[in-house]
Amino acid sequence: LVGTLTALPLRLSDTDLDVSGTLDAALSGTPSRASFALQPLALSLAGKFAGGRVKAGLRGDANLEADAQQLSISKPQIHAQIDPASSSQAQVRNLDSRGTLSAHWGKQHLRYQTTGTAVSISSLVRSNVINNGYLSGVIDFAWGKQTASFAGRGKFDTSNIKGKVAWAGGAAQAAYDFDLDVEAVEAIIRAQT
Repeated sequence: LVGTLTALPLRLSDTDLDVSGTLDAALSGTPSRASFALQPLALSLAGKFAGGRVKAGLRGDANLEADAQQLSISKPQIHAQIDPASSSQAQVRNLDSRGTLSAHWGKQHLRYQTTGTAVSISSLVRSNVINNGYLSGVIDFAWGKQTASFAGRGKFDTSNIKGKVAWAGGAAQAAYDFDLDVEAVEAIIRAQT
């Protein structure tokens, strides 16, 4: 099986999210084995999120194993840009990321191993201030158990951070666990005040 999906329209709509876009992919595979490749894959979305404007894109090479209920994307390049509705909101303004992504919907588990993620965040403490961060490591998310974790290292402005962060229990009863090694925490405080 060989084919091409060109500019397949997509639309996602919810209370806080209203985006539309396109999916382009070159499709090949074997239906009898339920194995498909989408190489290359390009997803583009634009619209509104929490009253602000958002643009996002994903490019990479995807493999779908339907019987194993698994999707993997090698060498994904992810870009997102958010213009918040209010300057008083702490928001991710820009995000650029590279790594590998795998999702197993039977086990309800997603893993993203990033070799480099750059992020710009608008400061909640000082207006018109943008803080810059850089991450590398592994993000695990199990939506059936409502747990997520990050293990790796990063940089927030001039401060180096390494360690683990975990979240469990959903938004109503969230529990957090931190094990961090932070250098120059006073630089973070000075940048925020």
